[in-house]
Amino acid sequence: MRTYEIMIAVRGSLIASEAKTAYDAFITSLSAKGGKVTYEDDWNKIPLAYKIKKESEAYFSVIHFEMESTKVKSLELELELNAEIIRHLITKVEDTKATPYNKTNYDEDMEAFNDEKLERKKKAMPKTRATTARQLEEDMDKIKKRKTAETSAKANISKELGL
Repeated sequence: MRTYEIMIAVRGSLIASEAKTAYDAFITSLSAKGGKVTYEDDWNKIPLAYKIKKESEAYFSVIHFEMESTKVKSLELELELNAEIIRHLITKVEDTKATPYNKTNYDEDMEAFNDEKLERKKKAMPKTRATTARQLEEDMDKIKKRKTAETSAKANISKELGL
Protein backbone atom coordinates (compact mmCIF):
# COMPACT_ATOMS: atom_id res chain seq x y z
CA MET A 1 0.00 0.00 0.00
CA ARG A 2 1.13 3.51 -0.83
CA THR A 3 0.55 6.73 1.03
CA TYR A 4 -1.28 9.50 -0.82
CA GLU A 5 -2.32 13.03 -0.04
CA ILE A 6 -5.51 14.53 -1.38
CA MET A 7 -6.75 18.09 -1.18
CA ILE A 8 -10.43 18.52 -1.88
CA ALA A 9 -12.44 21.69 -2.36
CA VAL A 10 -16.15 21.40 -1.55
CA ARG A 11 -18.62 23.99 -2.94
CA GLY A 12 -18.64 27.17 -0.86
CA SER A 13 -22.33 27.78 -1.60
CA LEU A 14 -23.21 24.85 0.67
CA ILE A 15 -23.83 25.49 4.35
CA ALA A 16 -21.24 24.06 6.73
CA SER A 17 -23.30 21.00 7.66
CA GLU A 18 -23.87 20.10 3.98
CA ALA A 19 -20.16 20.50 3.27
CA LYS A 20 -19.36 18.24 6.24
CA THR A 21 -21.83 15.65 4.88
CA ALA A 22 -20.09 15.73 1.47
CA TYR A 23 -16.71 15.38 3.20
CA ASP A 24 -17.94 12.46 5.34
CA ALA A 25 -19.38 10.76 2.25
CA PHE A 26 -15.95 10.99 0.61
CA ILE A 27 -14.24 9.50 3.69
CA THR A 28 -16.79 6.65 3.73
CA SER A 29 -16.17 6.01 0.03
CA LEU A 30 -12.41 6.04 0.63
CA SER A 31 -12.77 3.47 3.41
CA ALA A 32 -15.10 1.32 1.28
CA LYS A 33 -12.41 1.14 -1.41
CA GLY A 34 -9.90 -0.18 1.12
CA GLY A 35 -8.26 3.14 2.01
CA LYS A 36 -7.08 3.95 5.50
CA VAL A 37 -7.03 7.60 6.60
CA THR A 38 -3.82 8.50 8.48
CA TYR A 39 -4.19 12.28 8.74
CA GLU A 40 -7.00 14.82 8.30
CA ASP A 41 -6.91 18.61 8.30
CA ASP A 42 -10.05 20.67 7.71
CA TRP A 43 -9.36 24.25 6.57
CA ASN A 44 -12.93 25.60 6.64
CA LYS A 45 -14.27 28.06 4.04
CA ILE A 46 -11.68 30.04 2.09
CA PRO A 47 -12.21 32.62 -0.71
CA LEU A 48 -10.88 31.44 -4.08
CA ALA A 49 -8.49 33.50 -6.19
CA TYR A 50 -10.76 32.89 -9.20
CA LYS A 51 -14.12 31.23 -9.71
CA ILE A 52 -14.20 27.45 -10.08
CA LYS A 53 -17.46 26.04 -11.45
CA LYS A 54 -19.19 29.36 -10.64
CA GLU A 55 -18.05 29.21 -6.99
CA SER A 56 -16.04 32.02 -5.36
CA GLU A 57 -15.46 30.19 -2.04
CA ALA A 58 -14.77 26.59 -1.06
CA TYR A 59 -14.33 24.39 2.00
CA PHE A 60 -10.83 22.87 1.79
CA SER A 61 -9.60 19.67 3.41
CA VAL A 62 -6.30 17.81 3.26
CA ILE A 63 -6.22 14.06 3.88
CA HIS A 64 -3.35 11.57 3.97
CA PHE A 65 -4.42 8.02 3.29
CA GLU A 66 -3.02 4.61 2.43
CA MET A 67 -4.49 2.69 -0.48
CA GLU A 68 -3.61 0.17 -3.15
CA SER A 69 -2.37 2.02 -6.22
CA THR A 70 -4.81 0.10 -8.44
CA LYS A 71 -7.81 1.59 -6.61
CA VAL A 72 -6.75 5.24 -6.78
CA LYS A 73 -8.09 5.68 -10.34
CA SER A 74 -11.58 4.55 -9.31
CA LEU A 75 -11.45 6.98 -6.36
CA GLU A 76 -10.44 9.80 -8.69
CA LEU A 77 -13.27 8.94 -11.11
CA GLU A 78 -15.74 9.07 -8.24
CA LEU A 79 -14.42 12.51 -7.22
CA GLU A 80 -14.87 13.83 -10.76
CA LEU A 81 -18.50 12.68 -10.77
CA ASN A 82 -19.27 14.18 -7.34
CA ALA A 83 -21.09 17.51 -7.83
CA GLU A 84 -20.23 18.87 -4.37
CA ILE A 85 -16.46 18.51 -4.83
CA ILE A 86 -15.39 21.20 -7.29
CA ARG A 87 -11.64 20.49 -7.32
CA HIS A 88 -9.29 17.80 -6.06
CA LEU A 89 -5.66 16.79 -6.34
CA ILE A 90 -4.16 13.45 -5.36
CA THR A 91 -0.38 13.16 -4.93
CA LYS A 92 1.95 10.43 -3.71
CA VAL A 93 3.59 11.11 -0.37
CA GLU A 94 7.22 10.03 -0.16
CA ASP A 95 7.70 10.73 3.54
CA THR A 96 4.85 9.10 5.46
CA LYS A 97 5.22 11.36 8.51
CA ALA A 98 2.24 13.71 8.53
CA THR A 99 2.96 17.27 9.61
CA PRO A 100 0.38 19.94 10.35
CA TYR A 101 0.02 22.65 7.74
CA ASN A 102 0.72 26.26 8.52
CA LYS A 103 -2.69 27.89 8.45
CA THR A 104 -2.83 31.63 8.07
CA ASN A 105 -5.65 33.93 8.94
CA TYR A 106 -6.90 35.24 5.61
CA ASP A 107 -8.40 38.42 7.08
CA GLU A 108 -5.18 39.38 8.87
CA ASP A 109 -3.13 38.70 5.73
CA MET A 110 -5.44 40.86 3.59
CA GLU A 111 -5.37 43.67 6.16
CA ALA A 112 -1.56 43.65 6.21
CA PHE A 113 -1.47 43.58 2.40
CA ASN A 114 -3.89 46.52 2.16
CA ASP A 115 -1.87 48.50 4.72
CA GLU A 116 1.31 47.96 2.69
CA LYS A 117 -0.52 48.94 -0.49
CA LEU A 118 -1.79 52.15 1.15
CA GLU A 119 1.73 53.04 2.31
CA ARG A 120 3.10 52.53 -1.22
CA LYS A 121 0.36 54.78 -2.60
CA LYS A 122 1.13 57.49 -0.05
CA LYS A 123 4.81 57.41 -0.99
CA ALA A 124 3.99 57.61 -4.70
CA MET A 125 1.64 60.59 -4.33
CA PRO A 126 3.20 63.98 -5.12
CA LYS A 127 3.77 66.27 -2.20
CA THR A 128 1.28 69.14 -2.27
CA ARG A 129 1.50 72.25 -0.20
CA ALA A 130 -1.29 73.19 2.11
CA THR A 131 -3.23 76.06 0.59
CA THR A 132 -5.30 78.68 2.32
CA ALA A 133 -7.98 80.92 0.85
CA ARG A 134 -5.54 83.84 0.74
CA GLN A 135 -2.94 81.79 -1.16
CA LEU A 136 -5.58 80.71 -3.65
CA GLU A 137 -6.64 84.35 -4.21
CA GLU A 138 -3.00 85.38 -4.76
CA ASP A 139 -2.53 82.54 -7.25
CA MET A 140 -5.71 83.56 -9.11
CA ASP A 141 -4.49 87.19 -9.27
CA LYS A 142 -1.17 86.05 -10.77
CA ILE A 143 -3.00 83.99 -13.39
CA LYS A 144 -5.29 86.93 -14.25
CA LYS A 145 -2.27 89.26 -14.64
CA ARG A 146 -0.58 86.74 -16.95
CA LYS A 147 -3.76 86.41 -19.03
CA THR A 148 -4.10 90.19 -19.26
CA ALA A 149 -0.45 90.53 -20.32
CA GLU A 150 -0.88 87.82 -22.96
CA THR A 151 -4.04 89.45 -24.30
CA SER A 152 -2.40 92.87 -24.57
CA ALA A 153 0.68 91.33 -26.24
CA LYS A 154 -1.55 89.64 -28.82
CA ALA A 155 -3.39 92.91 -29.43
CA ASN A 156 -0.08 94.76 -29.99
CA ILE A 157 1.12 92.11 -32.45
CA SER A 158 -2.18 92.23 -34.34
CA LYS A 159 -1.95 96.05 -34.50
CA GLU A 160 1.61 95.94 -35.84
CA LEU A 161 0.69 93.38 -38.47
CA GLY A 162 -2.40 95.34 -39.41
CA LEU A 163 -4.85 92.63 -38.68
